[in-house]
Amino acid sequence: MDDARRRRVLRLGGVTLLSGLAGCSALRGGGDDENNIQDTDGDGVIDSEDYAPRDPEIQRREQVENDSSQTEDGSQTETEPDEPDTATGLNLPLRAGFEDQTVAPFEQVNDANWEPSSATAHDGEYSIRIQSQTTPNTDPDLRWELPGTGRPDRIRFHFYEYDNQQNGAIAFLNEDEEIVSGGGTNSPEWTVWRRAGASGENWYQGDGFERWVRFTFDFDWERSEIMLTGEDLASGTTRQTIVHFLTQDPISSVVIASNNFQAGNSGYNVASGSNQGNPKSMHFDEIEIL
Repeated sequence: MDDARRRRVLRLGGVTLLSGLAGCSALRGGGDDENNIQDTDGDGVIDSEDYAPRDPEIQRREQVENDSSQTEDGSQTETEPDEPDTATGLNLPLRAGFEDQTVAPFEQVNDANWEPSSATAHDGEYSIRIQSQTTPNTDPDLRWELPGTGRPDRIRFHFYEYDNQQNGAIAFLNEDEEIVSGGGTNSPEWTVWRRAGASGENWYQGDGFERWVRFTFDFDWERSEIMLTGEDLASGTTRQTIVHFLTQDPISSVVIASNNFQAGNSGYNVASGSNQGNPKSMHFDEIEIL
């Protein structure tokens, strides 16, 4: 074998040897590549290629429907809005919008003259309104008996009041007629129930009259806390306060009443001497249980 041919054979052998060594190294694994090959949910697809690496039922984006929701751990859970919510025992969402020009799903409790009104509405053409009430009453004005009991994630409602208003609120009750939580207006201060057997307490001064205000109660049943968000939809003011459940029993009904509802004679009362009665001149609209 001449020298040129010998050198060519040696070079080819060296390349083959280096390739083999590299292949062995890749088979053994090493460096950062080993840490990237994980299959957290055990579905046979590595995390880096898995759309939901913590959900063994989902590997590709196409498997997720448009109405699905994402959990905190990154997995996807499909929502079935027409099925009963087993966590609450209620078919959610529930909504009172009053577009049928009645007070339904509420029913009259006393002789307060609540009626559908087209004078103003938060959404649609109708809300419910009370224009006058002269006799203070310890009963609620209207009651919405829910089709079951449960612990919803959120309750939201809207109110609108005039300057001759007294006070008005919405309370969420358990089966024993005790307040779980609730709040409203004290003409025009915003109120919330913080203590059992007491009136609703002021937590924001309010920005005035003849404007829609949205209250949103977000329930954390495990921590026994509620985040109440108030929004003045005219001024843009947004305020939040954290309150605790007065009882953690499931909610069975929703009532429209005075801020003094269920407050005994010795109970704390934020209302002035002229604001002792039930709602007098206001609207409610878009009451939702979610």
